Amino acid sequence: MKDEEKEMAKYKVNYQGGESRYSNAAIDYMIVEVPDPENEGEMIELYAEMENPTWDEEAEVFTDDCYTYDDLKAEIIGQARENGIDPEILVFYHDDDWA
Repeated sequence: MKDEEKEMAKYKVNYQGGESRYSNAAIDYMIVEVPDPENEGEMIELYAEMENPTWDEEAEVFTDDCYTYDDLKAEIIGQARENGIDPEILVFYHDDDWA
């Protein structure tokens, strides 16, 4: 089987909440490590974070858990393209092939 016929490896992009890398803010983020197309054997981290403004103080829950999803996904895809990485190798949380 030729290399181009082999199925392309897929990488899961994690979508989680936590503390910002840059402040003490509570944020949602996406993160994935993928092979660096420029340096064989090296990995590149794609990372994006964003505050979720839908916090309901009274109920102590987010009214929209996925509020940041589309913007973070777009940022990760943009970073992939900037680094010469085919976004087709990325699998996002709401994609059908996540499992």
